[in-house]
Amino acid sequence: MANFVLQLKHVTKTIKGKTIIHDLSFEVPKGEVFGFLGPNGAGKTTTIRMMVGLMKFSTGQILIDGISIQSHFEEAMKKVGAIVENPEMYKYLSGYKNLVHFANMYKGVTKARIDEVVKLVGLEQRIHDKVKTYSLGMRQRLGVAQALLHKPSLLILDEPTNGLDPAGISELRDYLRTIAKTEDISILVSSHLLSEMELMCDRVAIIQNGSLISIQDISREDLNLDGEGVEIRKFKKSQPYLFLVQDVSKAKKTLVDYEVVVQNEGIEIDVSYEEVAIINRMLTLYDVPVYGIRPVVKTLEERFLEITRGDGIV
Repeated sequence: MANFVLQLKHVTKTIKGKTIIHDLSFEVPKGEVFGFLGPNGAGKTTTIRMMVGLMKFSTGQILIDGISIQSHFEEAMKKVGAIVENPEMYKYLSGYKNLVHFANMYKGVTKARIDEVVKLVGLEQRIHDKVKTYSLGMRQRLGVAQALLHKPSLLILDEPTNGLDPAGISELRDYLRTIAKTEDISILVSSHLLSEMELMCDRVAIIQNGSLISIQDISREDLNLDGEGVEIRKFKKSQPYLFLVQDVSKAKKTLVDYEVVVQNEGIEIDVSYEEVAIINRMLTLYDVPVYGIRPVVKTLEERFLEITRGDGIV
C-alpha cells in the first residue's frame, strides 16, 4: 500500500515551447487536508486538470494511491473524486435524483451509500428538493456528495469557495475537515484565499508562476489558545517566544546572555522549548513578573508575503 495518496514527481507542462508548470513535486498523505495556494494564474487549475486527466503533462509522474495515471489511468481515476470549477447538476431534478443518476455510473454504490454521503454533507433536510432551489453553497455540498459516492481515496476541489458567502465558506470548511476524518481520505483544495486556507488545511503548498515556492505546515493542534496566555503542549523546534512583562528594561538587563527583541507586549526571544522554563525562572528570580508566555506564530498571510515578496497577490 502506498504511503501517500497523491504524489507529483517532477511534473512539467510545456505549451508551444513555453513552460507553464516547472518541475512540480509534492506528496499528500492519507487523511490530510492539503491546500494548493497561489494567485490567479499561478498554475493551480492547470495542475489539477493534469491530475484528473483533463490535460496531459509533458514530463514527470503523477501517482494516485501508488498507481500511475500515465500507465493505469482508469484504475487510478477510480481512486479520485473531483470538482474542477463549478459542479454541474440537473437543476430540474432533486438533489437525491441527481445522486442516483451519478451513482449509476459507478459499480457497487448502494442506496445506503447515497444516504451516507447526504448526511455527511448535511443535506438531509433538502435532498428531495429540486436543485434549482438550492443556494450556491448547497450545490457545492451536493457536488462534494457526488464526488464521494464511490469512496475515493482522494478528493480534489478547485476553488470550492468561489461565490460563497461567509456562512457558506464556514460550512464548507467544517464539513471538509469532517469528511477527511470520517472517510479517512485525502483532500486537495486549491484557492487564493489565504485566511480560509489557514483555517481549513493541515499543510499548504504555495505555487507562483507555475513553480512550487514552499510547503507550509499550518496545523495549530499543538497550541491551546486561552486569552492572552498559551499553554504549550507540544513543541517542534526552536522558535520565537513572547514573554508578557511590564518592566521590559529590567527584563532585558536580566537576560544579558540572550538576544532580546522588545515588543509592545513584552520581550521576544528565539529559544528552544526547554529554555522557556529557564527564562521564566530567571525573570521571576530577579523580580520581573511574567504575565504570560506564548510562541510567536506567523499567520499564513505573513508567511505567504514573506515567501513570495508580495508578487502577484490578489
